[in-house]
Amino acid sequence: MPSVTSWTRLEPGSRSDDLSPGLQARTHDPLWLLSRQWQLGEFTGEDAGSPASVRIHAETAPVTTYRPHGGTVQPYDHGRPLEAVVEAGPATRITELRTAARTGRHFLRLLTARGRLARYAANVVEGYALTAAGEELDGPSRRWLAVMRHRVPSGAALLPVLRALVEHGTRPPAVPMLPGDVPVLADVARSWLDWLDTLGLDLSDGGAPDPADAWQPTRMEYRFDMSARFGDNDVVLAAPEYDGGRLDWYSFTVDTAARLPATNQIGTIVNTLLPAPAAYPGMPAARWWEFEDARVDFGRVEAEPTDLARLLLVEYATVYSNDWYLLPLTVPTGTVVKIRSLVVTDTFGFRTLVRAAGALPGDGQDFSLFRHTVTGPGADVVGGRSDGLLIAPAIADQQEAEPVEEVRMFRDEMANVAWAVETVVEGATGNPIRRHETADLVTPEPADGTASNAYYQLATSVPEHWFPLLPVQPTAGAYRLRRATVPRRHDGQTVTPQPLGQLLEPGTDLLIHEEEVPREGVHVTRARQRARWSDGSTHTWIGRRKRPGLGEGSSGLLFDQVVDDVAR
Repeated sequence: MPSVTSWTRLEPGSRSDDLSPGLQARTHDPLWLLSRQWQLGEFTGEDAGSPASVRIHAETAPVTTYRPHGGTVQPYDHGRPLEAVVEAGPATRITELRTAARTGRHFLRLLTARGRLARYAANVVEGYALTAAGEELDGPSRRWLAVMRHRVPSGAALLPVLRALVEHGTRPPAVPMLPGDVPVLADVARSWLDWLDTLGLDLSDGGAPDPADAWQPTRMEYRFDMSARFGDNDVVLAAPEYDGGRLDWYSFTVDTAARLPATNQIGTIVNTLLPAPAAYPGMPAARWWEFEDARVDFGRVEAEPTDLARLLLVEYATVYSNDWYLLPLTVPTGTVVKIRSLVVTDTFGFRTLVRAAGALPGDGQDFSLFRHTVTGPGADVVGGRSDGLLIAPAIADQQEAEPVEEVRMFRDEMANVAWAVETVVEGATGNPIRRHETADLVTPEPADGTASNAYYQLATSVPEHWFPLLPVQPTAGAYRLRRATVPRRHDGQTVTPQPLGQLLEPGTDLLIHEEEVPREGVHVTRARQRARWSDGSTHTWIGRRKRPGLGEGSSGLLFDQVVDDVAR
């Protein structure tokens, strides 16, 4: 028969808004302690065991192919860090001034080490002198060249001469030699050429085009693909937006639409491991009466209702952080790993097969860690998540020198234009040069015979290293920012300044996507990098990096001004 159930719920109320007394964990009599333990559930046992051992079956497939965006497919080099492979641009040319001096100095060392050839050192230095043909040198570079020109020869000038000596026995025309010294010089030249091959330099005269690299000037970021093969399926890992710095698994997505054939080299790992509870410094204690690190107080974290990431972090740390276990599975770097099975044996001897999150029908796909996002056809079939994880062959630490080139892009609301400012460029000797120290500031002069102190000025001047980014629409619905220039009057002639660095692509019609220059601006740099790889080898390269800028700026550009000559 029907019935009505009613009850009364007891709700304690606090007479004070201060929560401190309840959090101070004061102790009273033994009965109070027992009640407190009952209140916190410490007398409640769970009908479950703790993980005692885990048996894992995993498959690994190494990354075997690499392709920069718009480039050709090439085998992936596991002997280099991934950052060095991606960020390394075109090889340094031997014709560059500092490189020519470095290689020429080494030849001079080899020459003087053969005592009988030391007398030809002066002829080599003068006959194959350092020059900067076709280059407009800055002040420091001119002084450097004036000192080095009479001390070391140019490796670029020596290269064709020494090649002809080794291959055809042709004597160097600028160095008169005794016939008996020619074979000795050929031996020195052979040693120098062998050393030159180990440097990875571009030994051409500069006429050959640079090979395509992963840097995308229109986005000011890197873009590339890698792939590994599991059976008949290629797993293409795409990095569409790499800003420079560090690479890891979260930099990649699995692109099912891309085609990048790889080599099938599947490896199998079957291992039994002992799980350990996950822990980190400052982690809340699992028991109420256990002392915690006083330097960490999650209760004092200040968060607004909209600070969802901070609130989630605090909730995880205080509520769920002791629900996880770690398994130290060792796998090779540069491989994609798939866990085929994971069987947990608990303290009661029961064995449980643990499936991957999202593997069963109806599993939610809103939250996922350590899984690549899947894009392209069929992404909805797998819930948008990959079942493999890339163990990126990335560096753990690196050394970064002072940038040799810097460009700041920002929006100027007063002038209604965006700007790209070359603040630092690389000089001919490889040293950074600050453009504001060498910029030619032009102040317009009034026309001759002006009777009034005031004159009309069409537009104010901006420094020559400031380049406007003008909006254009190459196709319907697509907006780009075209790097332009501000014409200037110099010695009675109109000149158009050009970028001196590499980031703004001098000599090309650079079109940057409009969304790449947001309101906060963009800071792009080129700097020398140095890192040690897992085999102990040392690798150096020049990498580019894009960071957020410093906000909006002002160029002071004004139009249609009447300027008082006295005030000027």
